[in-house]
Order: sequence, then structure tokens, then C-alpha cells
Amino acid sequence: MECKQKAGVTLDDSLNEADIARRNRQAAICVYVHSERTAHDSIPRLQRFGCDIITRWNPEDQASDLWVKAAVMVAKAMSVRAAQKSSGEAASLDKMDRAIQALGKQIGHFEEIATWANSSSSATGKIVKKVDAMKVELEERLVTLNDELDKLKSAV
Repeated sequence: MECKQKAGVTLDDSLNEADIARRNRQAAICVYVHSERTAHDSIPRLQRFGCDIITRWNPEDQASDLWVKAAVMVAKAMSVRAAQKSSGEAASLDKMDRAIQALGKQIGHFEEIATWANSSSSATGKIVKKVDAMKVELEERLVTLNDELDKLKSAV
């Protein structure tokens, strides 16, 4: 795991540093966490690049802890998958990537909800509708992640 609070570090720089860190530590996977304060615009909220997982974190925002936790969960799943002998038994990283992207989108809606809640009471209908839709989406994605993790666990 690499954690940085250094301005000007681009996505390409991060991937190069992650590669060096993996080789230096003889690791198969690197989770690279950027400080939200200094993260370059090219740094994604959470994304996997081969054996590297890049994310952002804001120590002053507990909601951003979810991004780091998700990155660690993906790293664990990738580690278990790499240890499996048969590719037919392997969980789908593609499904996990899509589930992570969908979870990220839903987490992003919380900012929108906070704005609506603070703007006026007429937003109540919007809030209820968005919360209901988010709940359904989050539940579906959690089922997908649980299914994929169960595959990983049963294969080990």
C-alpha cells in the first residue's frame, strides 16, 4: 500500500510508482491512495489498472473511507483469485469492476442528496425517490460482490 499527499503526482506517475513498489516489496498487488487535498485531476476516485488499484482519500470526510475500504477489498479478492489454480473457478474481476463503479456512482449521489436536503423542503420527494433507487442499486451490487467473494472463498 502506497499513500501520498504530494501535489503534482499524475496517474502515470502513480502507476510507475506502484510498479516500483510492487517489485521492491515482491508484492503482486499495489493499492495506491492519494490525498484528496493534493490529488491530480487525472487520479480516479477508485479504479483498477491491472495489478494496481488507485483511489483517493480525505481524512476529514468519513465517507471517503469507503473508497479505501473498497480498494482493499478488491486487492484481497485479486490476491485470492491469483492463488486459485483453475481459471474456471475464478471470480469475475470484470463483474467486480462494474459493481465497484456502480457503488461509486451511488456513493456520489449522497452529495446530491445533501444539497437537496439543505436547499428546501420541496426537495423531500426528490430525496425519497433517490434514496429508494440507491437502496435498490446498492443491494443489487452487494449481492454481486458477495456472490463473487463466495466463489473466491469456496475455491480456496
